[in-house]
Amino acid sequence: MGILRSVYFDVARDVDLFEGFPVSTQKAKYAATVKPWTITCLAASIAIVIGSLGPWVTIFAFSQNGTEGDGAITVALGGLTALLSVVVIVREGRALLGDRYITPLLALVVSIIALYDVANVGNTKGNFMGAQIGPSVGWGLWLVLIGGLTLLAASILVAAKGKNL
Repeated sequence: MGILRSVYFDVARDVDLFEGFPVSTQKAKYAATVKPWTITCLAASIAIVIGSLGPWVTIFAFSQNGTEGDGAITVALGGLTALLSVVVIVREGRALLGDRYITPLLALVVSIIALYDVANVGNTKGNFMGAQIGPSVGWGLWLVLIGGLTLLAASILVAAKGKNL
């Protein structure tokens, strides 16, 4: 009985309960602290890719897609951050060569590109039949901006919380 009790407590020391099921302490920490933010990073990365393919500038019934300009850069960065997010999810938050720290840097670049383009879309004005007109920001650029800022915040949280695993 003493051996069985000793084995049970040795195993119990290394196992924690998470939502009523025995799991390792590292998996419980990952599931509680890092996984939701990593999934948020993945969703924001997909939003960046979709927004990069959508219209960035519209005027009347005409639009210009993001891939005709800076959107080619943001679609590549969004795809790369999505891949990095999947890798972190698969490895349950364990870092390899600092990949958790690359995503915030790439998110910052995407956010700067989107902010720059949002600020510059409205600078071009023209006259049409006596009225001053100008282009407006398309939904794709807004989606890239929101996705980039969300990715920046979530990836910083993944990097900060993941270093404790």
